[in-house]
Amino acid sequence: MNNVCIAIPTKDGNIYFELVLRLLAWANQKTIPVQIMIEPFQSPIDHCRNSIVKRFLSTNCTHLLMIDNDIVPPTDTLERLLFHDKEIIGAICPVIGPDKNNKLMKSYNAYHRDVMGKYLQHDWPDSSGLEEVDAIGTGCIMIKRKVFEDGKLLFTTEYDEEGIKWTGEDISFCENAKDISIQIYADYKLKCKHIKSCNLLEL
Repeated sequence: MNNVCIAIPTKDGNIYFELVLRLLAWANQKTIPVQIMIEPFQSPIDHCRNSIVKRFLSTNCTHLLMIDNDIVPPTDTLERLLFHDKEIIGAICPVIGPDKNNKLMKSYNAYHRDVMGKYLQHDWPDSSGLEEVDAIGTGCIMIKRKVFEDGKLLFTTEYDEEGIKWTGEDISFCENAKDISIQIYADYKLKCKHIKSCNLLEL
């Protein structure tokens, strides 16, 4: 029987109120057994995520669902991600960052590579189904227990020779997973809220 560990990494110890309400609703439903785990005051983020994995493996849970403390998933996220029965699958989270002209743009955290191996930046998706991707962010991601059991897959931020961040822990995790033939999926129907502060004149 599926049993889900829902883990929230929170560097400052805060969790958005709407996410708390979602967690309470999932904790009180009777269909899918869940355990809720908060991982506060841990940094850097790769250390925090690996600490979550270690705690997860000490439970009897079959799946780990990691949700960042500023993400609010749709109500049916738990059921849909389990239903797909994939080793690694995530919901879609909007992200804001500079485009090639250094203007802020909203895109999302599911990525495909071009023929040169570069990750493509997309506008908000029109798709509403399940799709295999090359990488997905860890804002709202479900991972089966067996992915971690051999201890080979870790979350690791990568830096260049000058100590500048090159690849985030989420992308490097996905790349390492694909290297051992684990497929990665996104459910484009599950579009999460991502609570951020920004200058709206730049959008």
